[in-house]
Amino acid sequence: MKITIIGSGLLANSMGKALMRSANEMIQVAGRNRLKVGKLAKLLRCHSAFRPEQLILHDGLYLIAVSDHAIGQVIVKWCKSSGIWVHTSGSTDINVFKGQVPHYGVIYPVMTMTAQHKDIWRTTPLLFEGESRSTELKLKSVCNKITTQIYRMDSNNRAIVHLAAVIQNNFIHHLSNESFRLLKQNKLPERILIPLQAVTIRNITKDHAEMLLTGPARRNDKRIIKKHLAMLMDDPQLRKVYQAVSQNIIKRYNPE
Repeated sequence: MKITIIGSGLLANSMGKALMRSANEMIQVAGRNRLKVGKLAKLLRCHSAFRPEQLILHDGLYLIAVSDHAIGQVIVKWCKSSGIWVHTSGSTDINVFKGQVPHYGVIYPVMTMTAQHKDIWRTTPLLFEGESRSTELKLKSVCNKITTQIYRMDSNNRAIVHLAAVIQNNFIHHLSNESFRLLKQNKLPERILIPLQAVTIRNITKDHAEMLLTGPARRNDKRIIKKHLAMLMDDPQLRKVYQAVSQNIIKRYNPE
């Protein structure tokens, strides 16, 4: 399929390479950042566009890979009546395109994007949705060439997956960083936590993972929780997080 990418960030780069490897015809990379757009266009061996009037019209796919808050601006400024226009956001409704273009949809990758990650696409879940059955069949075909995990999902359910993904990825990542910071500021070796971190990641991917949760909150050990909160008196932000998460665990496992 002919493909144009609007955007030049991490997702545009990673998804663009995945689409090119999947035997699609890369037509153009479009966006405002001349340096980044030009670099990605060269990498994908296609044309570049820096203004809407430079956009090449075709009957393929126009993939908007920009931040959520910029999607509406891109649609108003760049969208044409040709092809299928899709965004890649987990939290933005498909109806953002309604009235702007005749054929539209969503392809949302449930994956964090960093410059270091390579070859992640074969196992990355892609959630797709289209304004019609015909559009969805075309989007499904594109997704099938990239990954082994595809799901047809409407905007409401996709938003729930996005919320869960934020908790799973962003929150856990941040809490891990906070635990390492705690050791570092007390001049303790951060590597002490690496084996525990590896086992924790393995445990949360197992069946009945909720049964593998341990710790003072899981046991409702108020004495240890009180001690930990006292140790965090000089770190009020982390103390609030510890207290909130502990209360959530206690209520979940000790409802009485």
